[in-house]
Amino acid sequence: MLLRAIIFHESRGNASIVLRNTNGSVDVGLGGLNSIHFPELARYGIAPNHLLDGCVNTYVAAWHLAKQVKAYGNTWFAVGTYHSKTPEHRDRYAGQIYAVLQRWKAVP
Repeated sequence: MLLRAIIFHESRGNASIVLRNTNGSVDVGLGGLNSIHFPELARYGIAPNHLLDGCVNTYVAAWHLAKQVKAYGNTWFAVGTYHSKTPEHRDRYAGQIYAVLQRWKAVP
């Protein structure tokens, strides 16, 4: 449910979405994967255009979330760092995902 909530929040299910951010970065596909991750993904043979494939993007989003959980535990801190390590952005994002899950009645 957590990954589904992230995907819903990031793209509303639009696999071909590409959003330009005010800082010049780009968020791509279902999981809103940020261009800051492109160099790391390239080491695994994943090019930015591959992220427009919903299956590839979902897999990479799950991998990225799993990395955060491994680093920070099964916490809202980890959920927030899916989006950013900057405290104000991290905490806001975790709250946004929690709100999605609340609307879906998946959390109290």
